[in-house]
Amino acid sequence: MLWSAGNEQVAAAIAFSLALFSHVLNHTIMRLQSALYDLEHPQPLLPTVPSSGHIIFIVSVIIFIPLLLVC
Repeated sequence: MLWSAGNEQVAAAIAFSLALFSHVLNHTIMRLQSALYDLEHPQPLLPTVPSSGHIIFIVSVIIFIPLLLVC
């Protein structure tokens, strides 16, 4: 079909196909690299250092629970 249309359309179709293949291949490689990096460098699910909000909550519980028990 394209061969009968002439050399310019064949060359354009080949160039488009190669560009599309290159884009898909690049995207796939980037996704694989990202997945491998995530496997090699896992992120912790919980923070390892308590934030100031956690410390304030813990201190308030330590202070107010005995007060509630006394009353």
